[in-house]
Amino acid sequence: MFFSSSHAKKLDCIINTILFWKENNLITLAEYYILLCSILETIAIFSNTSATYQAFYKEYKANTLQPFRLVIPELIFSNNDDMKVYQEDAVDLIEQVVTDVAYFDPPYNWRQYDSNYHLLNSVAKLHKLNVSLFEKNIVGASGENRVEKLKYTNLNLASNFEKCFLNMLLKIKCKTIAISYSDSESNHIKGDDHYMINIISDFIKKNPHIFDIDSFRIVKVKSKNFESRKGNKKTSINEVLILINKLPIERI
Repeated sequence: MFFSSSHAKKLDCIINTILFWKENNLITLAEYYILLCSILETIAIFSNTSATYQAFYKEYKANTLQPFRLVIPELIFSNNDDMKVYQEDAVDLIEQVVTDVAYFDPPYNWRQYDSNYHLLNSVAKLHKLNVSLFEKNIVGASGENRVEKLKYTNLNLASNFEKCFLNMLLKIKCKTIAISYSDSESNHIKGDDHYMINIISDFIKKNPHIFDIDSFRIVKVKSKNFESRKGNKKTSINEVLILINKLPIERI
C-alpha cells in the first residue's frame, strides 16, 4: 500500500515508457534524467507513507486519493560548466572538495538512509538493474531488496559517531557549516534534546583558531513527531539548524 492501485499503475506505465525511450535513443540522457526527476518528485507527493519507505499506512491518506499529476521539476540553468555531483562516502570525500557552504545531515542512529529510501533509489537506478534478478531478492512488507548487506559507517554507531563527525567538521574546507538535526528520541544519546548542540558548542570553543565562535547560531523549528516506537510520548520535536563559520585558512 505504498500507492493507490490507480497511481501505482500510472507510475509503472510512465517509468517503463521513459525507460523504453532511453533504451531506443528516442530521448537524450539529460532528457531522461529530467523525466526521472519528475517521477521521483511525484512519488514523494503520492506515496502513502510518513516520508520513509520502511512501512506504509494501513489506510490510504488524502494525498493518495487526489487526481494523479506529474510534477514539473524546477530547472535552474547556469553558464557554469564546472558543476559536480558526487556519490561517495562523505568521510572520504570531504578532504577533496572546497566550497562556500557545507551542509551536513548525518544519521544519528543505526538506520541507513539507503534502506529508508530504497523505493526512490530503485526507481532512480532502474536503468542499471537486472529487474528480474532484483525482484527475486525482494523481501518483507517494505519490498526492499536486501541481498546486499547494509554497510554501517562510524556515523551509525553511537560509540564512534561523535569522534567521526567532529573530525569531518575539522577537515571540511569551507566558509560556513550548516548542520541539520532533530531532538527526537531515536538519536544516539536518547533523552538528551541538546546533545548535538552541546557537542558542537564545546568543540568550537576548544578550537577557536579554526572556528569563528561569534558566528555560532541555532535555528529551531517545531515539527510534528512521526516516530511510532513504543514508549515515545513526544507529540512534537524541534528541527534544528546549527550554523558556524570557519576562519580563513591563512588564520588557521
